Amino acid sequence: MNVLNFHCPHCQHEYKDELELLDEGELHHFNCEACAKHFVVLIKECFKCAAETVIVWPDTPTSEEVAVVACSACGSSFVEPEDLEEDT
Repeated sequence: MNVLNFHCPHCQHEYKDELELLDEGELHHFNCEACAKHFVVLIKECFKCAAETVIVWPDTPTSEEVAVVACSACGSSFVEPEDLEEDT
């Protein structure tokens, strides 16, 4: 069973998505059950190596912040292959 772990960026309280209830590619807003502060989680699956990466922000990220995240396993961009421009 693959369990996704992440921590509150404010107090480091641990969270586990054991049932994989969080959808990939969507921003998930949390209020920490330990410190009550807001934070945001994004789960992305790499198109190159298929690893799942959990990205956590202390505040709602801008579209630019979301656009620059990369795979934690191989470092590849999360830009979908069909979105990449081909050299012609």
